[in-house]
Amino acid sequence: GLDKDGNGTWDGYLVGEPSSYGAGNWWSSKDFGVGSGMGYASFGTLQQYLTANPNARILSIGYSLGSGVLGAATIQSLTFGCTTFTFDYVAPPLKTLSIPADPTSSPQVCDGKHETASGSITVSATDHATYSIKGTDEGSDVSLSNVSGATPLIPGHYAVTATADEGFTLTENGQSLGVTHTWNLTVQASTLDCVQTLAPIPTAVTSTNQVCTAATTTAGTITVGQVVDETGVTDFFGAGVNYFINGKQVTSATTKVTPGTYTVTAVADPTTDASIQDGALSSWTVTIAAPSTSCGQLTTLAFTGVGGDTSVMLIMALLLLLAGAGVLTASRLRTRQG
Repeated sequence: GLDKDGNGTWDGYLVGEPSSYGAGNWWSSKDFGVGSGMGYASFGTLQQYLTANPNARILSIGYSLGSGVLGAATIQSLTFGCTTFTFDYVAPPLKTLSIPADPTSSPQVCDGKHETASGSITVSATDHATYSIKGTDEGSDVSLSNVSGATPLIPGHYAVTATADEGFTLTENGQSLGVTHTWNLTVQASTLDCVQTLAPIPTAVTSTNQVCTAATTTAGTITVGQVVDETGVTDFFGAGVNYFINGKQVTSATTKVTPGTYTVTAVADPTTDASIQDGALSSWTVTIAAPSTSCGQLTTLAFTGVGGDTSVMLIMALLLLLAGAGVLTASRLRTRQG
């Protein structure tokens, strides 16, 4: 800090950055009468500053890493001109922080739904350290902070950085890594075709008629996708072929239906590359029959006469015979009484 006229008031800072502006050159954002340069209000040597400000006095000196620069250092002394300033502060030793394991990457994969799932980078979280991930190329534009566990990522190259909290330093397997450490990882793109490849699917449709007993009625059924061969029954329902009854897709292998005629169709699932096996049917006409008698009711005679059922005729003849015997018995009783 500089007091340019010796009145005890701070008038501005002089900053020397030899790596950027050359050794011996100093800049200031304040006007010290040495002329501007390099984008600053004042730019020149210390002699030029002294010539323009003969009564100038130094009020303070310091050291800066610069804006936005991350670093760590211990300054033991600063010398300016013929004056040296020493510092007796001793920083406490840093606590070691062991990294449980290096970050790892996983490639892009197929997720079982004929789609590509993201790859990922996994870090082992630990107390007193934070992780960040930045993408570097292959179209990646990623900057994530405070990540933990598995982070989904698109294919690309990434820098994973662990930063220890203040007062700690990172170690791994007994080796010091410093306050920060970076690993370079790659998330690979999937090398597989994520469209599932299915073998040609056989088809099958079976049915049962409606049946009944004296008390209950059992619905007819249409069953699809149950293929019978010499090894037994194999369930192919939902394996790549969709079935429809009268245009409506079925949601289970067996569907209860009422008596009637139905059209059943089989169509390969368009979300897969499945196909119907060569020679297998893809359309059926199925008739579900009703029971031959009314469920839970006795057969009755029509009012117009007796049908051709022999058993019914025998019963009627027996009834008539019994009725005739009754009339004959009553007649004999009347005769004896008379």
